[in-house]
Amino acid sequence: MVIVKKSKSSKKSPLKGEILLRQAIKKLREGQASSRYKETEDLLFAYLEEKPDDLLARKLAGFCQIQRGRFEDAKESFQRVNSINRNDSEVMNALAYIALEGSDVDQAINCLLDAIYTDQNNQKLKSNLEKLRNIKDPKVFFSLTKPSDFVFVNIPKESLWDKLRHFPSELVTLPQMRFFFVLFILAAIGFAAYLSYPTLVNWWQDHSFKRGLGRGRVKHVAIQDIEKLVSERAHYNIRLSEEEVKRKFDMAKSFLEEKKRNRALILINELLNSNASDYIKERILILQGFVPEANSENLDFVPPVQDVIKIPFLYKGVAVYWSGTAVNLEHKERKETVFDLLINFVDQALVEGIAETHYTGFQNVFNGDKVVVFGEIIGITEDNKIIVKGKAVQKIYK
Repeated sequence: MVIVKKSKSSKKSPLKGEILLRQAIKKLREGQASSRYKETEDLLFAYLEEKPDDLLARKLAGFCQIQRGRFEDAKESFQRVNSINRNDSEVMNALAYIALEGSDVDQAINCLLDAIYTDQNNQKLKSNLEKLRNIKDPKVFFSLTKPSDFVFVNIPKESLWDKLRHFPSELVTLPQMRFFFVLFILAAIGFAAYLSYPTLVNWWQDHSFKRGLGRGRVKHVAIQDIEKLVSERAHYNIRLSEEEVKRKFDMAKSFLEEKKRNRALILINELLNSNASDYIKERILILQGFVPEANSENLDFVPPVQDVIKIPFLYKGVAVYWSGTAVNLEHKERKETVFDLLINFVDQALVEGIAETHYTGFQNVFNGDKVVVFGEIIGITEDNKIIVKGKAVQKIYK
């Protein structure tokens, strides 16, 4: 808890607003359940009472309002930012999502076109525009699209220097300040070492590679039969008869009862991407809510990596247990560990597939390690890497 002493004068403490904003940004940076976005929104509006023209705070407040389903309030917040700064592509993208909530696809597309005009290299904006141009039923699309799948906001990073700079102002309010000052310095040193370790690992990997001592910086590995797989993906279309829809729906329920999670989820994804009616898809979404968490010790089916590359949307959320070689490792402080998993070498420059694997927090993995990855498929990149949200990783020792 941060304690700020009230000044004897009528002037407000200059630290109050800054601390409120820092607390709000910290909550957004760490991620939170939707029920807690109200706390962040309250912090931001308390700050905006002191500094109503802070565009970043107002934009973040609009982001919280979208997460809470308060679209009219969010629209007001974003329009206020847009009236002052018309070059903020994140704001225009958010306004597109709000227009989509009202089934105004044309307005949503116009907002995205304006956003891309100011931020032409933003692939997320282009992806959102492509989705809207292919939309068939705005209500169904909106119901299947989480805010985080469409709306994005660049949350400012807090450097180690900023963290250290603000600690003294918070400690000064404590009566035990002198006693804890030395303890604070020691803790800060330990904290800095803790935070910097992933950065040191990144530096050492790069340094070793440049000197020819390391492994794992891979850019020129190709995926086997990738042109054929991409071509088949472009022509893949799921058209089912009413009898087939009913049969597959019943099979999905049976698989869930038999605890065959992956097979059930594949059928659910197939039905959601088919020509089934909106009524049936609503029932399928309800059924999807009964899909349990993935368990690495009880996987009923692991899809071949090339099947996933060919039809990625069929395998969204499906758990995989793949082995391979970790390359292109990057530790993002201690918040995230990302590496490419090269799966099943066909020869020195050809693999069956590449999984871009993301882990929350720091994972003790190095370039060139042979590892087994357990995680869930969440999508595919433009260069056909399968995106996997990692849940566990284990080194393979020979």
